[in-house]
Amino acid sequence: MKAQLIATTLIVGGGAVLLWAIQRAKNDPVSTVGPEPTSSNTQSFLSSLFFQDNNAMKETTPQATPAKRFYLSSRSKNRMSGVHTDLVRVVERAIQLTQFDFGITSGVRTAEEQNALFKKKASQLDGYSKKSRHQTGHAIDFVVYDENGKVTWGFSYYTQVSLAFKQAALELGIAIKWGGDWVSFKDGPHVELDRTVYP
Repeated sequence: MKAQLIATTLIVGGGAVLLWAIQRAKNDPVSTVGPEPTSSNTQSFLSSLFFQDNNAMKETTPQATPAKRFYLSSRSKNRMSGVHTDLVRVVERAIQLTQFDFGITSGVRTAEEQNALFKKKASQLDGYSKKSRHQTGHAIDFVVYDENGKVTWGFSYYTQVSLAFKQAALELGIAIKWGGDWVSFKDGPHVELDRTVYP
């Protein structure tokens, strides 16, 4: 009694699925597989197995959860009063792209407000001898809310949201800088218009 072993490797979604079809000679009385294989019926047999498995995989693969849509609150909008319109446009687009919700915490600042932050060591700019981009309406600060809707200061969250700001700026053709990319003083919640384009 002679058996013929046919192995075919099919590539499915980057992984290899090895399908084995064993056909016995047609004079084998106990064979339940069918007649001796030919190139056509072997291909048909393997194809039927493949598509059955493929359909099964489709049914058990979890579907991606649709991305949440976030919107700027009226408070965030009010805090952008006086901010350069191009930066406002970036913020409005970024909230549509972000994977995590965020809110605007600061827009335009007076010299006194900037100096108060300097004294708290929350900024390296005193508002007088060294002015902030906030004072000219070229910067905003934001806060990120985690997946549970809680305020977070985890830098990785700000990195994720910064991608939305950068994508928005790219789409709109507006040059920005993210404070988290700075070397000497990383300021994750800060976004400003590029000084070389917006002096």
